[in-house]
Amino acid sequence: MGHWDSRGKATGRVAGIGLLCTLTALLVGCSSTTHTATATATATKPGATAQPSTDQTGIQNIVATWVAAIINGNPAQVCSVMGQPATATSPPQHVTPKLCAGKGPQQVVDAWRPRFTPKHMTGRPTVRVSQVPVTGSTASVPARDIDVNGQSLHAILVSHGAIPSTTNDKIRITKINGSWCVTGFFGPQG
Repeated sequence: MGHWDSRGKATGRVAGIGLLCTLTALLVGCSSTTHTATATATATKPGATAQPSTDQTGIQNIVATWVAAIINGNPAQVCSVMGQPATATSPPQHVTPKLCAGKGPQQVVDAWRPRFTPKHMTGRPTVRVSQVPVTGSTASVPARDIDVNGQSLHAILVSHGAIPSTTNDKIRITKINGSWCVTGFFGPQG
């Protein structure tokens, strides 16, 4: 599986995961389910009739906040909803504000903003996230289930050069000490 690097180049799976882990490890914070954003979370998916759970709403808000913050070029807000993923030797965790003040959040914005922004977009984005399955303390939100100004994030990635038949892009969300956090993005092949 390929990924986009910080220069917008497609790279191999190992290099892509290395970049993601490096950037994610530099970031701080997560957000509780009451976090607010300029983005909008919605539980509308074809055939969905049940009311979303608190976890579902928290996931939708975190993903919408993260995507909107990247598009808006706001590294502080990107950082506010991210956490470190689990490793072989440690559980997922919050990182220190010192790390958030570093270059990591800006690197995330620089790497993904050109790929997440709809072509010819003006103003602030409206981001909507459909309901997604939650498995214990994790969830993966496919880019197809994230809407930015009326387009799926998947379609936006494809419009920027991702190969549609091989794109399996999703945002990984992890619950850390009661708060949902973005702990990874597995992007498109190119």
